[in-house]
Amino acid sequence: MKGFVGVKYTPQEVSTQVVNGTNYRFRCDASMPGPQPMNWEAIVEIYAPIEGQPHVVSIHRI
Repeated sequence: MKGFVGVKYTPQEVSTQVVNGTNYRFRCDASMPGPQPMNWEAIVEIYAPIEGQPHVVSIHRI
């Protein structure tokens, strides 16, 4: 999650799907510091191609 500023995602569970690369789906605890800290859960989906850099596909608040 390099480059993401403001929200911290802490993985709790992961599932994978092998395609032309690998899809990762993480259930995360998400938090944002500040004068009124916020906490929630989120699903972070990442695709890691066979060649190239992994990238975030989507982030869903749950």
